[in-house]
Amino acid sequence: MKKFLLGCEYDHEFEGWFADADAIRQQLQAGLLDCPYCGSTNLEKRLSSPNLSTPKTKARIIEQQQDAVPPAADSMSAPESIAATGPSAALAPSVGEGAAALRLAVRALHQKIRAEFTNVGDKFAEEVRKIQEGTSEEQNIYGTCTAEEHRELSEDGIDILPLPELPPEH
Repeated sequence: MKKFLLGCEYDHEFEGWFADADAIRQQLQAGLLDCPYCGSTNLEKRLSSPNLSTPKTKARIIEQQQDAVPPAADSMSAPESIAATGPSAALAPSVGEGAAALRLAVRALHQKIRAEFTNVGDKFAEEVRKIQEGTSEEQNIYGTCTAEEHRELSEDGIDILPLPELPPEH
């Protein structure tokens, strides 16, 4: 994997991990990448500093990877969930290494969901059931539900995805 620096038309810069230069070029041409700050898809690969592999660097990377391992799904306390009931789309942002990359990925995920899904607030479980039963329009929604409601939805075969909490801005 190689780390590349990307930038949008509004001079936001961010890093991404790709298999090689061809992979980044293909994803840029296909419009699969967007700026985690503003959502712009008008991106360019920018000049990146080389990543020199030294014993000190390797030790730091291993330590960061161990710190970035997400908790088990059962121990997550996410206040919001999403239900993708419309045409399915894979939302898999590349986390990369370190807490900064994880923070950017979670922020981008939240922005994408807010832009493309309908917020139903604390009526999430009720609305998901209506969509599942066909009494409400099929759409992508997000909102909050209790752990009990989440368990009941899962038992009824309704797949929902808890969202990780968005880290505070500093």
